Amino acid sequence: MGDTFKTIRLRQAVSAVLFRNGKFLMVAGADWPEGAWCFPQGGLDIDEKHFDAVQRELKEELGTDKFRVLMKSKTEHMYLFPQKIQEKKKCEGQYQTIWFAEFLGEFDEISMNAQELSRYSWFDKEDVVKSMMYPEQKEVFEKVLDELSKLQKEGII
Repeated sequence: MGDTFKTIRLRQAVSAVLFRNGKFLMVAGADWPEGAWCFPQGGLDIDEKHFDAVQRELKEELGTDKFRVLMKSKTEHMYLFPQKIQEKKKCEGQYQTIWFAEFLGEFDEISMNAQELSRYSWFDKEDVVKSMMYPEQKEVFEKVLDELSKLQKEGII
């Protein structure tokens, strides 16, 4: 007989690689394990476009609009959540578009949303991937940072 396929529910989401002067802003969720970092991210609202979601999420999480969303990465990220998060989010995983954004303000102008985040920090490029928890996440963002470097060298960003 034929194979049986299971349909999975994926949350539509965005992630923003936010940078300024060679530094990258990373955040940690309020209920995350110690040492787990990622770029600002979040799910889309109903009928929201990915570009609009990036702008909304950055403003909500950082408490400032001093950034400019530049372009979408060619790399996209789809992954399954651990069981506990599946129950909380009411879906099995997430499909995430990744965006490049430049921070235009001063580092002290960020007012982190303490309801969503426990901490944020600026990382040097070589420490970004090291600070991520999951191997798949590390692999995806290694590609994304390589893409950003090429875009910067070519003067596109």
